[in-house]
Amino acid sequence: MARYIIRRLLISAPVLLAITVITFFLLRASGDPMAVYASNPSVTAEDLIRLEKTYDFDRPL
Repeated sequence: MARYIIRRLLISAPVLLAITVITFFLLRASGDPMAVYASNPSVTAEDLIRLEKTYDFDRPL
């Protein structure tokens, strides 16, 4: 029984890592949210800067 539990734990660790990495990249692949705002002609440069600071897009991960 102990061998079974150890084997399952050793198998689940890489699977959990793979799921975490895939989820991270799928969330980051959605693109630049500021590009949506920048495509609007009524949004000024000051508005874009304010939005970047409000949503912390000016900070790295």
